Amino acid sequence: MQPIFISFAGFELYSLSLFLIASWFVFSFVFWKHLHNQAVDDDRIFDLTFYSTIIAFVGARLAFVVFHWELFAGSWLKVPALWVQPGLSLYGGLVSGLLALLYLARKLKVRVSFVLDSLAFSLPSAILVGLIGSYLDGTTAGKLTGFAWGVLYTGLAGRRHPVQIYEGISLLLIIIIIFFINLRRASARRPRAFRSRRVTSVIPKRCLLLKKIRKVSRYID
Repeated sequence: MQPIFISFAGFELYSLSLFLIASWFVFSFVFWKHLHNQAVDDDRIFDLTFYSTIIAFVGARLAFVVFHWELFAGSWLKVPALWVQPGLSLYGGLVSGLLALLYLARKLKVRVSFVLDSLAFSLPSAILVGLIGSYLDGTTAGKLTGFAWGVLYTGLAGRRHPVQIYEGISLLLIIIIIFFINLRRASARRPRAFRSRRVTSVIPKRCLLLKKIRKVSRYID
């Protein structure tokens, strides 16, 4: 584990923070690239990305507060103070961000199918990058395991399932599948949002399956 990615002259850059920021840049670039290839102008892409990011962040924080209200019962000032009481909900961010994108797509007159297909590529890639930070930080630890690839986590006894690695492998498979679906899409004559429907249905199932072997999740649910 390497929670602190860089430490220099009193300055500390945390792995989780670094890779969460990197994941947003990956999402933004891939999302822009695919919408740009569909001839959507950059101003509309910027509005989609900017406002959905804000709403997704707020939704992720509020969902974490709702599911962990006991951490904030003593002082509600902790809700906006992530540096005091960190914590985000992946599901809250996904749901609120998706709803924001659907609303903004209609308002900005961008085809919803274009937005969803772009999301099918950008979302798994972004989550994959964020998982690197989660692994280095030790944010999420799996249950005890006797397998040789079990990982030792600071403050926890015994070797545990490296759930981030499992999630990363599953996301890589999803990305590869989407890539090949994209190659065959023209001849298959499937609907435009075929990829996005598959991704939005597979990712929650993958998360629920892997949640069975999770033991501790400190900052991101």
